Amino acid sequence: MGDRRDTPSEAQRIQEILVQMKEIEGRDLQLWSIGVLLLIVMTAGFAVTWLPLGDSVVIDSRFLSVVLYGLISLIVLYNIYVLMQRRGLRVARADLVRQLMRAEAAEHMAMTDSLTGLFNRRYLEHALTTEAKRVSRTGRSLSILMFDLDNFGEVNKRFGHLEGDKILRQFAQLLLAAFRQTDTVARFGGDEFVVLLTDATLEQAEMARVRLLGAAALWNSERALEGRKILVTSGLSEYAEDEPVEDALRRADEVLRQSKAGQSTGEG
Repeated sequence: MGDRRDTPSEAQRIQEILVQMKEIEGRDLQLWSIGVLLLIVMTAGFAVTWLPLGDSVVIDSRFLSVVLYGLISLIVLYNIYVLMQRRGLRVARADLVRQLMRAEAAEHMAMTDSLTGLFNRRYLEHALTTEAKRVSRTGRSLSILMFDLDNFGEVNKRFGHLEGDKILRQFAQLLLAAFRQTDTVARFGGDEFVVLLTDATLEQAEMARVRLLGAAALWNSERALEGRKILVTSGLSEYAEDEPVEDALRRADEVLRQSKAGQSTGEG
């Protein structure tokens, strides 16, 4: 389901950036290691220069001057090297942080519906495939609920698309409040929404569906204006182990269409 591309995903890009940041941390450790080595060399040099070595050992003062100047030069060069390296590390780290933020933002945009803030269809297809594999592995239940807003086109015609967008956003909030955080709530497209209920049988999913419809009815009685009500038709199915995931989604859609047909003929 969905289009597959050869380019790395946003998640893979984030992992690559994190690996690069760990490499930079390793370079920080290298600088500390060099500093420790320099401290040992300096300590040994000063020990040779200043500590008494006995009457039998005579050190030429010129040698002491060379050692002293050498140590001073080493310190200066090391500090210059450290400053340059740390400046480079700061720049590299800041650049990676910016890349990480852009990659995370791109990943969020790629899987989120910009209007409602719910997951989008692309993410839903990925989640449905993932959950189907989990069902095959564990034998647990997976139910699928599909919702469609009734007469939504009339809301757009009478009050404009901005008012219609408000209805979509409000219904999205009702969905998030009615279902568990472990459920996947997504905008399927237009005025259609899908919820994947993990570890939920048809009976449990039906209870959640009734809870959502009750919340919509309460919203209509308290806040909605005439013609702007949230009226919902739904379809429910349960994923059968090892069946194509599209079939389970299609069954929920068929139930929804049958319900709509029944309403139009006065049967529901």
